Amino acid sequence: MDNMPERPEILPSKTYKIKVPTSEHAVYLTISDMTGEDGEIRPWEIFLSSKNMESFMWITSLMRTISFVFRYAPDKTRALLEELKTVADPKDGNYFRKGHCGCILSLVADIATQIEKHMDSLETTDV
Repeated sequence: MDNMPERPEILPSKTYKIKVPTSEHAVYLTISDMTGEDGEIRPWEIFLSSKNMESFMWITSLMRTISFVFRYAPDKTRALLEELKTVADPKDGNYFRKGHCGCILSLVADIATQIEKHMDSLETTDV
């Protein structure tokens, strides 16, 4: 963990609004990207925010876990996202979103899907 690059003062970020049909409040997902020494742009950290304070503990845990993988095991990020996309919520899950193939099982799965889309957009962007 000692070989991790130092975080610059400013990182470019994108924020995505994720609205679950069964919840009154949206979750806002902000992904900050870092350019590595090899010139590759990859996610560095995420921030999640919502007015729904019931979810504060698991949102914070998820945010820190994903950011940790971004920094220390970037080659495992896709595997983590695949696992998160299988998390089901019997209360608020199983919904459909326009432009998404198939049923979204939970807010956690929705967040993982959005991070994956963000990563895909980085790979297709000409640097």
